Amino acid sequence: MMLKKILSLFRNKYVLMILRLAVAAFFLWWVMKDILFSELRKLTWEGLVTGVIGGAVLTAVQVTGTAYRWKMLLQGQGIHISGFRAVSLTFQGSMFSLFMPGGAVGGDVLKAAFLARETQGGQKIEGVTTIFLDRVIGMMGLFSLVLVSGLCCLKTILTFKPEIRLLVLILLAVCAAGLTAGLVLLFQDIIFRIRFLAFLLKKADGLVHGALSRILNSVEVCRRDRKTFLLAFLTSVLILHPMLIFSAFLVMRGVCGKFPPLLPGLLSFSLGSTASVAPVTPGGLGTRDKVIEVLLQSFGVDPSAASLTPILYSIALMFPAVIGIGFFLLDMKGSKKQS
Repeated sequence: MMLKKILSLFRNKYVLMILRLAVAAFFLWWVMKDILFSELRKLTWEGLVTGVIGGAVLTAVQVTGTAYRWKMLLQGQGIHISGFRAVSLTFQGSMFSLFMPGGAVGGDVLKAAFLARETQGGQKIEGVTTIFLDRVIGMMGLFSLVLVSGLCCLKTILTFKPEIRLLVLILLAVCAAGLTAGLVLLFQDIIFRIRFLAFLLKKADGLVHGALSRILNSVEVCRRDRKTFLLAFLTSVLILHPMLIFSAFLVMRGVCGKFPPLLPGLLSFSLGSTASVAPVTPGGLGTRDKVIEVLLQSFGVDPSAASLTPILYSIALMFPAVIGIGFFLLDMKGSKKQS
């Protein structure tokens, strides 16, 4: 009985949120405890403020770009929403990802709920699928950057301390597996030619009243629109993810007075973003910071700078969530007027 009570307690979303906040607080303390400001000789208030504000503005621009990437996928499904609405829902998704249970997935779920309410009945699943596809394309873009930078830095990675080397290699393996899974999803027409897998798909689809086949068909429709899919993927790899990483470079320049080396910086910040996807802490807060700190130190960055940079970067990343609060309040105000 006692075990059941304990397990039911851990299923409570508010208890889980408190635990995740506690884990985030622990990781942040772990990162911050060794910062020695006396060693940060290039640190100035002007550089600090400029770096954080520049990083924050760039993250907001990047989120706006992801909104238009999603809008492209919606248009490919024949669903048309305004650019302003796409931006509004994307920023609100960022807010919910940070402040609500479920992490990035929680933000996507609430974003899907808003979209389903505003689309026609026959297009609800297709509309929601675009959110899932947008997430998959974004992650494939991130994983591609991680793997390319990881391969370029592999010789240095192999000289890391054993435990750090193992962590990096595990994260690289996760990225490779994630990229493979994304490719399998996008080429599911080939996978489900296998009779046994096709049989399992048919049974599972029957249990959910055809919803699964509609989702896969929606993915297939998007994949057939090769121009849109390729444009969305290239936008992620060449513009959106580099833009987010450059915002971290701006923050680090404010701390150190110079940008980090290109490939080590790219790998450190992109692997931090990869680690933040795990729903261990709200919005990856703390998890991302610790991974970035460990990698920057391993690449030879001053320990205090390596610790302060991810903390300030996380502050910059909260700016889209703050904008999301504004969009949410604007939506609430509009709903009250309509009622």
